[in-house]
Amino acid sequence: MATHFHNEFIMDVVLSGKPVPEKPEFVDVLKNAGLDIVKLAEFHGPGHPKGPDSIRLVELKALFDQTKRLSDSSFLLLPGEEANNFYGGHWLAFFPKPVYWVMSRKEQAPFQTEDPKYGIVYRVGNKEEMLKLLEKKKAWPGWRMPVPKLQPVILIYTKTRRSLNRTLIWAQPEVNSGRPFVA
Repeated sequence: MATHFHNEFIMDVVLSGKPVPEKPEFVDVLKNAGLDIVKLAEFHGPGHPKGPDSIRLVELKALFDQTKRLSDSSFLLLPGEEANNFYGGHWLAFFPKPVYWVMSRKEQAPFQTEDPKYGIVYRVGNKEEMLKLLEKKKAWPGWRMPVPKLQPVILIYTKTRRSLNRTLIWAQPEVNSGRPFVA
């Protein structure tokens, strides 16, 4: 398994009006690298993580639909995005099921609403609400898991127009270990 791929396939291809290939090049690149589970990190530049809802929810639906379509019995493409909100840096969460959420909430707006097309939609306005959503949906934000003091982490970045580039780094999960997620 590998994570943190900024393919931006949803914004650059699916929602751009370009023809959507039956099998995008990046899928073969990942499979040929020996990967069988990959978590994307979409909407890290393009996209509308803070809304408006009318655009954000369409983007998430496209992400969920395409990752399901491009997965098969030997390759699982997980929907994901790199959030830049709430915790002082960039991070990825593993939601066990598709979750429609917007990374902003107006002061009087509810945290949770029902949308006739998308179902439950969450609007997150701060780190406490983000933690509430993660816990409610039983999501896994990587740095909350108990891990050894130093753990090797492989971050693999790929773009369909670039070759596969691997970088080995050492993560220091003790920065957030043992603290509530709202440090």
